[in-house]
Amino acid sequence: MKNMQMWGGKIVITLFPYYNVQNHHYAYKARPALIMAGYPLSDEEFLVLPIATLKRREFYSPQFDYCLSLQLCHQLGLHEQCFIRCHKQTTINKAMIGQILGDLKQVDAHVYKEVVQLMREYDTIKLKL
Repeated sequence: MKNMQMWGGKIVITLFPYYNVQNHHYAYKARPALIMAGYPLSDEEFLVLPIATLKRREFYSPQFDYCLSLQLCHQLGLHEQCFIRCHKQTTINKAMIGQILGDLKQVDAHVYKEVVQLMREYDTIKLKL
């Protein structure tokens, strides 16, 4: 649990898999993500929420994409206005973590708590289906 307490709330660059339609194979992109606390999977894996700029608004979820202010993005090492995707939870291995950009829990604990609450709301809805 100490490991999760240390990592929880960190904004990191991590590798996310995606399917390259043109080349017909899986590849990886470096993307920012928020490591969640209180969801330990093992000493080597973390539950994360992707962070995206969402330039294509058809992918935007008004209910579950948490919009960070531009000022907060800059404080967290993000260069554009971003959204924390509370409905796109995924796991990553610790080895996939690159640079640590910032710490949301430290910079704005209130926003971190709102993101945790939004993720829990999504989990509740998802489990009812």
